[in-house]
Amino acid sequence: MLPSRTATLCFWLRNILIVTLSFAISEIIQQLYIDKRIAVNYTALFNLIVIVTFFNAPLSCLWYSKILDLIVPSANATSLLTVVFRTLADTLIASPILQLGFFVGIDYFEGKPDLLYQVKYKMPYTLPFSFMFWVPVQLINFRCIAVERRIIYISFFSFIWNFVLCYFKNHTIMS
Repeated sequence: MLPSRTATLCFWLRNILIVTLSFAISEIIQQLYIDKRIAVNYTALFNLIVIVTFFNAPLSCLWYSKILDLIVPSANATSLLTVVFRTLADTLIASPILQLGFFVGIDYFEGKPDLLYQVKYKMPYTLPFSFMFWVPVQLINFRCIAVERRIIYISFFSFIWNFVLCYFKNHTIMS
């Protein structure tokens, strides 16, 4: 059996790798098959990987492994009230913070003088969409999915959501 510190480090590294790869694959698919580009924009891909590796992935791991339990203890994890509160906390706290960091990071790496450009013009669309997408996913996750199966379940839906975020990142939204 691995010592506690080693197991914790492996947990973090594995989850950061999974989240980063999911975003990277979503970005490549989005560039090549949705935008029909001839080649991958490696600069955009690298920027995305840096943002996700050093912000989104670690914060997501911290949120689900520590912070969420501090906000809504999971003593009675599948009770309807706990499930609703955990879903609300995830939707109203984690999602806006993760999207804010994602879009600010993209603007930073693209050299935009206004680091809140995408926050102002894209987040008003992505955040409500995020609520519609993640609330049912998380209600099912917290209520019906066994703890040991949650990574598989959430990884599947995260891949879809990462694709959506990459799409919004790469497209201008018309008013």
